[in-house]
Amino acid sequence: MVRRPDAASIKKAIKDAGMDEAAARKFAASSDVDQGLGQSAEIQRGLQMSGTPAWVVGNKVMMGAVGYDGLKTAIAEVRAARKK
Repeated sequence: MVRRPDAASIKKAIKDAGMDEAAARKFAASSDVDQGLGQSAEIQRGLQMSGTPAWVVGNKVMMGAVGYDGLKTAIAEVRAARKK
């Protein structure tokens, strides 16, 4: 089951990552984050990605929840093609 993040799950993720909560929240509110998200949105529009999650593996764009096995296969295919 996929859930939206809530205050408790965000706090737990910060703690599990070993981050300082105040510093993480300060960074999240910074203009650097806004700028980075804006750049990501521009790339997303350029690649015509319309949903999340979306992945770029090699020159292939994969949209939707492709799962671990799907990503692993796509990465293996790109690596094999580069060895040729």
